[in-house]
Amino acid sequence: MGRRFTFWHAAMVAGALAMAGCQGAAAPAGPPSSPSAGPKFGGTAVFANREDPSTWDPQFSAGITLTHVAAGVFGEGNLVKECREDVYKVCPHLAESWEVSSDLTHWTFKLRDNVYWHDGTKFTPEDFEFWLKIHYNGLKVGDKTRPAAATKAAWGDLKQIDLLDGNRVRLTLGAPQPVYLNQISDPQFMVGLVRHLMKARMEAGEVMLSPQDVGNVGLGPYKFVKHEKGSMIQVRRFEKYWEKDDKSQQLPYLDGIDFPIITDLNTVVAAFRTGRLDGGARGTGFSLLPQQIAALERDMGDKLNIVKIAGQRWFLMFNVARPGPQQDLRVRKAMALWIDKRAGNQAVMGGQGFLHTIMDPRSPWPNPDWEKWPGFAESTREADRREAKSLMAQAGMTGTVKVQNLCRRTWVTFCEWLNADLAGLGVDMPLDLKDDATWVQQSRATTDWDTQILRFDRLFPEALEAQTTRASLNGGSRIKHEDPKIPEFFRRFDVARTTEQRQQIYRELERYILVEQVYSIPLFDEVFAFPYRSYVKGLMNPPEDVNHNLDFATVWLDK
Repeated sequence: MGRRFTFWHAAMVAGALAMAGCQGAAAPAGPPSSPSAGPKFGGTAVFANREDPSTWDPQFSAGITLTHVAAGVFGEGNLVKECREDVYKVCPHLAESWEVSSDLTHWTFKLRDNVYWHDGTKFTPEDFEFWLKIHYNGLKVGDKTRPAAATKAAWGDLKQIDLLDGNRVRLTLGAPQPVYLNQISDPQFMVGLVRHLMKARMEAGEVMLSPQDVGNVGLGPYKFVKHEKGSMIQVRRFEKYWEKDDKSQQLPYLDGIDFPIITDLNTVVAAFRTGRLDGGARGTGFSLLPQQIAALERDMGDKLNIVKIAGQRWFLMFNVARPGPQQDLRVRKAMALWIDKRAGNQAVMGGQGFLHTIMDPRSPWPNPDWEKWPGFAESTREADRREAKSLMAQAGMTGTVKVQNLCRRTWVTFCEWLNADLAGLGVDMPLDLKDDATWVQQSRATTDWDTQILRFDRLFPEALEAQTTRASLNGGSRIKHEDPKIPEFFRRFDVARTTEQRQQIYRELERYILVEQVYSIPLFDEVFAFPYRSYVKGLMNPPEDVNHNLDFATVWLDK
């Protein structure tokens, strides 16, 4: 697929960079059906959700389980967001325009005047400041501590937040950030802390206060109504939502959305077939299998719309900060050489995935010869495995070597395949199986694991810092290490001014992480397939990442 990457050259951003008109609705999604006059208002859509969110606090959950139901409540993104029609571009959101200084260290955002919390309170610069300070710094009251968000690195070296007249906020950075708008536009960076409902209580010691403790009051197109655990989540239209379509009609179109909690793919498919669902659940484990797609297409014909989205790139991550076999580079290299990624794609994805490095292989970033690297090339499979055995012997790893694998419950299929594949190398990876809530805490906030399978995807290389930097600089880093060289790569990005310079830096970083140090092993890129009825219009599905465009503000029912 074609890609466009927003890169703000210094000469292009010296003055005002006001952007408008990015939030209008696009053409309805789905296969052609009977002619329609355009978007219709009303109706309640029914989309399955794969399980109950472990928390309603976006600061502590970056998973599809929450985003699928919460993006419509809190609103996607923050000051800016990835555009509905093109996720590789940045559009205004809570800010209607912005300016940036010539040295790229002062970013001033003009907030909209017509944004309201769901309880009718107007959204202010003070509200944004309250959220961002806690998101970035965490909060400490007495002996009680709330950690900063795992994604804080995306906000750069944030030195100061100033509230200016004219409903403006100025963010001052310690270093130039040429791609700052891209960095902060992630749809999962949702404003979930409500100052007028939470500030006093948090300052009194309730530092871990969560949105669900104050009724999940948000800024999005839908108000939270209820969450019956194991059964149903309901959201309903917010009448004072600010966004309008290209005909100046107020969004959202729907009266609301019901999200029944269905924890099994086969049950989702059965409910979809019988008309109890308008759309399936999103996320790993809920993508249609090839045989399910064929059966639905055969039985439903043009009443079916299969949405396919790529971009969930899966990795085996190492914690080299914890004593164990994984600290030995020879062991990590041996595992990288041994794992049969193509067989894993067939076993886990039914062949619906493809190999990758850190970034999408169709993007301009990866090294052009990556498919020929050891551990990637099919033609050297046998030689790679012989070398893997030799490396294990050199490391003194005889017999069976145990390496713990922290495994999220919903990802057990991946973990079991990996354990079986590595058994031939003499590596036993017993599963430390965790539910969502426990996994989020242990995976992101601790170093109490040896390895784990994780997924992440970013559209530009600078955004990788939060996932790959030293653990002491960002506790939420997906790989755990204290290697000083990795932050140095990102400081080089800070002063890069051309795409060619950025490309060269990324390629060096890619080779360093994957080949020289093997802090991570790429597995395969998942291609999701989700069922919707053809009368569900306006989905605006992105080419990659299932977390995009999930506020459902532009969705309507053509029936």
